[in-house]
Amino acid sequence: MQTMTKLGPLGVAVPLAILASLAWMLNAASAPPAPPTPFPTELISTAAINPKTFGALGDGIHDDSDAVAAAIALCVSRGTIQGGLIERCPPIFFPNGVYKITRPRALTPVCPPNKSLDGFTLIGESYKGVVIKYVNPDGWLFYDVDAARSVVMQNLVFSGSGGATATVDGHLLYLAGKVGGRVFDLRLKDVDLINAKELIRFEGEQLTSENRFDNVYLNVPAGCTGITWNNPQSVNHWFRNLNIEGAGTFFNIMAGGSIHIDNLCAELFNGSLLVQVGPPSSKLGLNNDGIFISGARTEMFGNAQLVNNTVGYTVFFRDSNFATTDNPRLPRVTGRAIFDFSCVAPPHSQ
Repeated sequence: MQTMTKLGPLGVAVPLAILASLAWMLNAASAPPAPPTPFPTELISTAAINPKTFGALGDGIHDDSDAVAAAIALCVSRGTIQGGLIERCPPIFFPNGVYKITRPRALTPVCPPNKSLDGFTLIGESYKGVVIKYVNPDGWLFYDVDAARSVVMQNLVFSGSGGATATVDGHLLYLAGKVGGRVFDLRLKDVDLINAKELIRFEGEQLTSENRFDNVYLNVPAGCTGITWNNPQSVNHWFRNLNIEGAGTFFNIMAGGSIHIDNLCAELFNGSLLVQVGPPSSKLGLNNDGIFISGARTEMFGNAQLVNNTVGYTVFFRDSNFATTDNPRLPRVTGRAIFDFSCVAPPHSQ
């Protein structure tokens, strides 16, 4: 049935389409054109922002770079400016799927000059249900230098282009602070980082806040690096419930310190190294009261090593179990490391 409306006391029924046409003709000559808006007005709400609204498909085939970047741009625009900070930004919500990203820094918020985000959240629909697959061999997927603090990432799998048939390349999360910049804080919960040349790097000269990981899985292939600390001001990293495996270097500590890892489950394959401290050119010691690993359940294969520490602060192991699956006589520790009385079968050291 055609929709009708009544025109006041005349009681004349006229189709809405005709009324719309009349209104347009009366106003077209005098009304200025509406200014373009960067986002559809129906998206301007306090709800989480969905990249699929901007055209992301999440099918692992089509390139979702532009759609994800547009969602993040809306997130920044929705914040409230308080001095040098942009606050109360809505979260980015990813429905389950595989989001193919080809453009470097597609996950990076871009702020106006002299502004930083206070609160930036990326969250997936379910644990292991959302994969952010970065297939560019160059640059970083997330590259934040003083753009955001209090960053939260949850229910996400970040993956490079590595795998059974592909060369492992790409870099995932880069976080740095410059002199005079904002304090940084990264929270990862229920997150996997896999198949990339480098998973996470902390760098810069101002990075002093508490970084906390809970229930995080790291897969580090041969020749690749898990987490690198290269910031002398970096302090207080708290990791809990880490599950790691691979044949690369898992924790590369070149600067900073006060690193606490609790409840670690590790499979170290042939050629892998759990903790690298140094090299001598590093900036260790400014805020470093030690590297503490407790509750480690570690299985080592081949010539895997626990610690290579010829410089810097002592690595402490507490309440941990170690199993050498083969070649048990090979050195497992180089340099300074201490195993407390509760450790079971500490590895041979030299």
